[in-house]
Amino acid sequence: MASALNNEQYVENTMLIKHTTRDVEKYKGEMLVYFVHQKNKKGPVCENKQVQNTVRLAFQAGDFSGKEGETLLFYPSDKGKIPAKRILVVGLGKAEEGDSNNGLAPADKWRENYRKAGGRVSGTALKTRAGKIMVVIPESFILDRQETTEYITEGLVLGAYQFGKYKKTVDEDEPRGEIKEVIFYTDKEKSDVNKGLKLGRTAALGATVARDMANEPGNVWTPTRFAEFGRQLAKSHNLSCKVLSKANMQRLKMGGILGVNSGSDQPPKMVILEYKTSPRNPTLLIVGKGLTFDSGGISLKPPAGMEEMKFDMCGGAAVFGAMQAVGEERPKGINVVGIVPTTENLPGPSALKPGDIITIYGGKTVEVINTDAEGRLILADALAYGIKHYKPDAVVDLATLTGAVVIGLGHH
Repeated sequence: MASALNNEQYVENTMLIKHTTRDVEKYKGEMLVYFVHQKNKKGPVCENKQVQNTVRLAFQAGDFSGKEGETLLFYPSDKGKIPAKRILVVGLGKAEEGDSNNGLAPADKWRENYRKAGGRVSGTALKTRAGKIMVVIPESFILDRQETTEYITEGLVLGAYQFGKYKKTVDEDEPRGEIKEVIFYTDKEKSDVNKGLKLGRTAALGATVARDMANEPGNVWTPTRFAEFGRQLAKSHNLSCKVLSKANMQRLKMGGILGVNSGSDQPPKMVILEYKTSPRNPTLLIVGKGLTFDSGGISLKPPAGMEEMKFDMCGGAAVFGAMQAVGEERPKGINVVGIVPTTENLPGPSALKPGDIITIYGGKTVEVINTDAEGRLILADALAYGIKHYKPDAVVDLATLTGAVVIGLGHH
């Protein structure tokens, strides 16, 4: 499946992912990958006897024990026994620490563990420019086979992500790697593996399409581009799309988003994507902040680091990434509505001023003390509109972490 941003060429969009049961020891590709668990006092065990010999030597030398995050990369000399160019062994940590059935650790720990392991595979492949790799799905499962495959796939695709659209020159000493093919191996055909591959890839591509939006500069990814993307996503994934224009917002008296937008030449948009199953089913509303650039308005931010304020639309990007995954998976028994209020927040002759009083959707008045507290204003309009019109059973709002979160939760 290609990303919805199909006018650009991103690594994850061209990656072929498939499943095979052919003899893994005859694989002649550029990298063969195994996962191993750490043992208490014994070295980790790999099911491939030839690979196990090297793993044992590395363990005896104190270089590799199978801890979470450890990797062992080597180049087999006997091509008759191991024809692959490279062998990568990835440590998963102690199996018993993640066994949710024994209550020793939550399953979520292992989901993230497998994501990270998949990411380490991609990182090594990109570094060594291994474009075609085979991944052997572990025989000993902490999670079930489907989840193991799903989260390794998700991490592998996320780890392969690169955004090089605006890089016009390439350093000859560091050519960019690209993973073109990933083959997952099991000894027998298994439907749960194929389902895991699909779920992992779908989730990862939802995340990477959000990354694509976030990485675009503010002069490219505008509210209008948000609206164009929403229409394109609806068309390609069988969703419905409605875009509220500035005139629509004026008629609806959405003073929050209109006030924040008043200093910008870019017209605001409110993009609404809807996945429908049945009116009898519960409805989930997801609302994401779409500030394509946030200077702070009249309450101007300091210049240092202001270029990063193009990321103030990541809540909206996450909503669109989620809606792409919903459109791909077509879940049953639920309706999903995604709303993205999107604008810029800039100083200008008509910009909102500290002390101004505005009226948001629904009639509530708000005194604005700091124009850099704009996210709650545009989200208020979107949340109130979404709740009134779609009567959701649950609501999730996705903003962008304010700097004040450091005070509340610390730097980490």
